[in-house]
Parts: sequence; C-alpha cells; structure tokens
Amino acid sequence: MALNLILDSVQARVTPAQNHELLAPYMDCEVKAALFQMHPSKAPGPDGMSPFFFQKYWHVVGPDVCTAVKSFLSSGALPAELNFTHMTLIPKVSGPKSMVEIEKHLGSCGIPIAKCFCSRQTNFR
Repeated sequence: MALNLILDSVQARVTPAQNHELLAPYMDCEVKAALFQMHPSKAPGPDGMSPFFFQKYWHVVGPDVCTAVKSFLSSGALPAELNFTHMTLIPKVSGPKSMVEIEKHLGSCGIPIAKCFCSRQTNFR
C-alpha cells in the first residue's frame, strides 16, 4: 500500500514508446554484436574459452549462444552451470601491498548478456 503511494507520486521517465522498445524480444544480431564487441583475447570463461573462440567459430556456435543468451534475457533463469564467474588477479607491481596494485580480470560468462542489456539502455541516456 505504502509502496503504491510512493510509486504513484513518481513521474515516469520512460515513455510508452521507449518501454515498448526496451521490452521487445532480443534478436540474434544484438547477441552477436555484443559478443563481437569483446576483445578477442580477454575475459576467458570458466571453460577457458575466450571471445576469440566464439567469434572465430560463430558460424558453428552462434545459434546456441544466441539461444542461451536470449533465454536468460527473456526468463531471468540462468542454468546453474553458467551462474558463476572466475576472477583472475594479476599483480601490476612486484609484491603488491593493496588491491589498487592488482589488475582484476573477470571471466566472460555473463559479459555478452550484460552487453546486450546495456546496449539497449544507452539509447535512452
């Protein structure tokens, strides 16, 4: 009840047309664009595969990648085997004493999903 009172007093920032565009089903071309925006040799996934593998063999793996990414984006359900990330910590200096002196690299598992989602958001800034 109180939440509805608060929500009713907040003016909408997203127009109905923008909302329609944001809620439209994701397309294969958006998933491909997101994956091909990634640097080929960075952010290997937990399976050790870097974006280079998916980019080079897109003609083979593309349909499965698109299906998996679009399934998550439409349902919000991520298979348990994909719901983790590897982080690699690489020292920037010899004998680092703080986290500022360490470079962090995340695995690529969720990056194409995040890029698809964010690419739609940038249209409305």
